[in-house]
Amino acid sequence: MGLQQAYEQLGEEAVRSHEAALVTRLLAERDGVLALGGGSFASPGVRAAAKEQGWVALYLRLQPSEAAARLATDPVARPGCDGPNATLALLSRRFAARDEIYATADVVVDCDGLSPVQVVDRVAAAFGAEPAPHPIAWLEGGPSALADMMREVVPSGRLLVVADRKLQGAVEATVSELAARGRVARVVWVEGGEAAKTVSALSGIWTEAFAGPLDRGDTVVTVGGGVVSDLGGFAAATLMRGLPVVHVATTLMGMVDAALGGKTGVDLPAGKNLVGAFHMPSAVIQWGASLATLPDRDFASGLAEVVKCALLSGERALAQLEADAPALCEREAAAVGRAVALATQTKMALVARDPQERGDRALLNLGHTIGHALEAVTGYERYLHGEAVAIGLVAALRFGSALGETEPGLAARVAALLTRLGLPTELPDLPPEIWREALSRDKKRTDDAVRFVLCRRAGQCALKIVELDRVDAWIRRSLSGSMDDV
Repeated sequence: MGLQQAYEQLGEEAVRSHEAALVTRLLAERDGVLALGGGSFASPGVRAAAKEQGWVALYLRLQPSEAAARLATDPVARPGCDGPNATLALLSRRFAARDEIYATADVVVDCDGLSPVQVVDRVAAAFGAEPAPHPIAWLEGGPSALADMMREVVPSGRLLVVADRKLQGAVEATVSELAARGRVARVVWVEGGEAAKTVSALSGIWTEAFAGPLDRGDTVVTVGGGVVSDLGGFAAATLMRGLPVVHVATTLMGMVDAALGGKTGVDLPAGKNLVGAFHMPSAVIQWGASLATLPDRDFASGLAEVVKCALLSGERALAQLEADAPALCEREAAAVGRAVALATQTKMALVARDPQERGDRALLNLGHTIGHALEAVTGYERYLHGEAVAIGLVAALRFGSALGETEPGLAARVAALLTRLGLPTELPDLPPEIWREALSRDKKRTDDAVRFVLCRRAGQCALKIVELDRVDAWIRRSLSGSMDDV
């Protein structure tokens, strides 16, 4: 039953009563952010429940005229809003009646004339949080919806689209939609897959970029997974000494990790991401509709980064992820939404505090020291990035246990979760001597040691400088069957 039907069949008083009961229950059972509709906070019972449960009330205040203008473009029918004049009259009456109540909220933010990004920044400032380094938007719908969003996030200039060739149909349709709206977009096609993240591929983007008109008023747009955002982002950082970039992430790995936070780069034979730049995007668009066609192996690969973020976040996040595992394997929308939100929030909180990775942001490398080494020693062909990270996560937890740093049972618990999600967890049987060589090339190496992220328990992770000899000795013993010695 829609809202209009509910009002007609039940009456406003009954609808408000049901609404208040539902909101009161949610306030007692949930935490996080609960977005309430117009009349919810007007209920004394809801206000009392929010105060009793320790919620912080935030009032986003608009003038009736601006709220009416926004509703004029809303396709959802609303009771009493049968035309512009009726809408404005209704909102004026209700705002006048409720504003005194709403003004008792803990935080009041005036939103007239502000974009959603500006509102978020004001809210973050009001709560003393760091503003987001860049806006992030979730997008459903197809090429037409993407074209509309691109017009919003890049209002002027030409677009240089760096796109995965596997997405040719969707990208060409988007470019056609943009052309119909008067926007010029050229496409540079690249191959996906870690093996394609090379200096040669980067040089190809540079060459194609200057095959047509290009100036500093233009914007690079990447469409694809992590390899495409790494390549296209690095190209944007270097073309004409820096062009703006917008990432359209079409894989789970791109959405929860690679497209976020401004890291770009290419791989060398000596190691992963050894050449690159920090280049913060103007925006990141998580194109949710693209997940439906993502192969199972690629989808599972992205979940490894979600598990990592759950370990960084805390016990509640890890337990929720364990509970969601069956639904994630079935790609149920609610579970996928929670997973993407968890990883996005965890990563962006660290990036906001430390955009250049001089401190806390390095915690995001949990599982990556051995994971990156594994990718390098297997030529970036045997494992997807997330598969290597999954193995690296379990290795880091087992290594932490051997050092006496990680609580007993955590490694086995995380290994079981990763296995349920379809990811590998065991170090492959490779010649032991190649591990030390790969680890010695890690960009986080310091003299004869590596900067390792160790996890004591979920939510308690820290950086530790560990001698290469100790890591090498543990890997050798692990491959021989002894996991506990260092």
